[in-house]
Amino acid sequence: MSEFGRTVGENGSGGLDHGAASSMLLIGPVVPGLHGEAPSFTGLSAEDGLPAAIPFDHYLATLAEQWLGVPADSVVPGAVPLTGLVA
Repeated sequence: MSEFGRTVGENGSGGLDHGAASSMLLIGPVVPGLHGEAPSFTGLSAEDGLPAAIPFDHYLATLAEQWLGVPADSVVPGAVPLTGLVA
């Protein structure tokens, strides 16, 4: 997991700036496949960032609850555990 994604458009020096959404790779007792939605280029932010479909802290709260037995809400207040992620 990266703590930041990248923008879609190039910046002034031909590179990419930090963006809102990124990808996460989970290995272990998880349901195989893709989770979340494919990014849409029609919903770009003002900084050309892809919007995050699921906040990364909800993934972390789900893993804490389903792997470690810690209530998701105690890790991220208000977090609702994701379904279909852990086998």
